[in-house]
Amino acid sequence: GEGEGEGQVDGQEQEEEEEEGADVASHVGQASPYPTWLKGDRVTLGRDGDTGDFTGSMHASFLSPPLIQVPHLSFALSPNSSPDSGPAPATATALSDPPCSLRAALIAAATSRDVTSILARLVEQTRTNVHAVVARTFEAAERGQTETCTEKAIASAIFPTAALFNHSCVPNVLFSFNGRWIIARAERDIHPGEVLFVSYGPLATRDKTAQRLEALSQQYHFQCTCPPCQTRAVDMSHCILCPCGGPIPNHSHPCLTCNRLLTIADREHISAQVLLSHALRDKVNACRDPVRKVSHFRHLISVLSEICHPRNVVLATAHDQLSLELAECGQWAQAVAASEQALLFVLPQFGPESVEYGHELMKLAQLQANAGMLSEAMTNARKARDVLRTHGRDDEVAELTQMLTCL
Repeated sequence: GEGEGEGQVDGQEQEEEEEEGADVASHVGQASPYPTWLKGDRVTLGRDGDTGDFTGSMHASFLSPPLIQVPHLSFALSPNSSPDSGPAPATATALSDPPCSLRAALIAAATSRDVTSILARLVEQTRTNVHAVVARTFEAAERGQTETCTEKAIASAIFPTAALFNHSCVPNVLFSFNGRWIIARAERDIHPGEVLFVSYGPLATRDKTAQRLEALSQQYHFQCTCPPCQTRAVDMSHCILCPCGGPIPNHSHPCLTCNRLLTIADREHISAQVLLSHALRDKVNACRDPVRKVSHFRHLISVLSEICHPRNVVLATAHDQLSLELAECGQWAQAVAASEQALLFVLPQFGPESVEYGHELMKLAQLQANAGMLSEAMTNARKARDVLRTHGRDDEVAELTQMLTCL
């Protein structure tokens, strides 16, 4: 907090909570009776009845019910409570997780008549300790051949145990939600003694280093020191195509293959192609005829391919959108080819265990099934199911299982 008034969280307390999370994670790894948690296993945190230490088991689910769940970006008392009586007793009796500052504050709120200052403190703490609960919605395209999935934060919930995890931009644990429950799964194999990390939002595969550092500093008040933030790796998502075919990360960086810098003529050519691509994008957005829209997309990709490396997100997005347009027209084989081009960006950018790669594989498998490429569709559907299962995408895993049964 910037001030020193009552109800504000100072930086020292935030650091203490971060350190407490690191201790919990260390105990979990060391006390686990199993050699590793394998990728996709549910990670369990609990207290040993004799020693009081945190222990781990990979056979039970890490399921933590929320203490309070309220509409997103708001904080409210129970409908049956009042400022004089404090929150409903059920809020306090629901506490079953290890002690933390939130727990102490909630118990105090349930027993104290001076609720105003306690709630003010809780509101400040929600900035760093609540989890946004997300839900997925599906919307069919205009011609009904495809649908778009979007994620939206629908609520904020307090999970005291889950709030103890520290952040890394390359986490080894993933959170997912099932109704009012939060589930933690190992993103990769985790060995005894490893500290468990989740992402507070920023990811090294998705966000630039400067953006990650700024976001974490503004909301969580700490400077991230995970390996990607320390090395400040070069962002590859907007690579320019070098004449040698290699990637140039940006205008001031040399080619990673031949070490060549852009010349003035190169820069002028790139500027001209960018302007042309903007004009073509406007045509695509304005066009309502599906056949002409596909033609505009192909022209746009042709222009972008002259200046964008395959790892450029702009070119990959154009390929992805073209595949959807071709699917809407029933041109399944060509849609498969466009989707495979998009994978050239997704796989190296996000990695083979990422949810982005899982979604792209799922999309490709569906296109291949419609194109009659049954063997390829089954292979990619199995890969996608394995990846998405790790991320707790149970509805998509069920859809892929049904698809494999039909194939």
